[in-house]
Amino acid sequence: MEIKLRIQSRQRGRYLYGLLTCPPRSTKKVIIVVHGMTGWMNDGKNRACAKFFTKRGWATLRFDLYGYQDDAGTFDKLGMRDNAADINTMVSHCKKLGFNSICLAGHSLGWPNILLANLKGVKAIISWDGPDPDSLRDVRSFGKYNAAVGGYIVDWGTRHIIGRKLTQELRKFPTAKSLVGGVKTPMLVIAAGDGPYHGAARIYCESTDGPNKFLEIPGASHNFAEEGKEEVLIRETFAWCRKWGS
Repeated sequence: MEIKLRIQSRQRGRYLYGLLTCPPRSTKKVIIVVHGMTGWMNDGKNRACAKFFTKRGWATLRFDLYGYQDDAGTFDKLGMRDNAADINTMVSHCKKLGFNSICLAGHSLGWPNILLANLKGVKAIISWDGPDPDSLRDVRSFGKYNAAVGGYIVDWGTRHIIGRKLTQELRKFPTAKSLVGGVKTPMLVIAAGDGPYHGAARIYCESTDGPNKFLEIPGASHNFAEEGKEEVLIRETFAWCRKWGS
């Protein structure tokens, strides 16, 4: 069963749109999936995650950090602190619904957004090829600077604007140690073997004091789109959630 969500964000007049997928039997367990830069809640791996978890008795909440709706906000106007606040809103919503075992998984930029959120009460966190801090601070690698918008133009076939707010946050992004040094939430870092961050992302596990695991999926690109790689990603994610969230 899928339930459409429209939830007030912490920014006045902006709403979060999402889908809560529930198994036939009532459950207290849910994973919240956070998409990456310019992504959306219905990315293939997000939908596959919902299907996999639902079959195993877990609910899945996926949502858009920005969207086409007039009141959803746009990518170029929002920053990572805004995204982290939105994650907090979704965690609070899950708690209000009665979920007491909440896990978070974030793809790409969704991972550092999770690390900036309030993880109190969260059972486990998972990185899906999230970038390391040094990669984030190198904003110039994303594209060309445009003075008129105060940010960078990213050209990935379609052009996106990294706006002024996000540009400033990326330039001053914290170190891995300051981000996760005090984090006790069990952390699984999954790296794509052929992705851009596979080696450097290990620094998150090296910097935390809490339970952690680093896993590399050989032959996987950043989006885990190759045959069989998405299945490994989701299977390992579920195993980590079941271990710490049951």
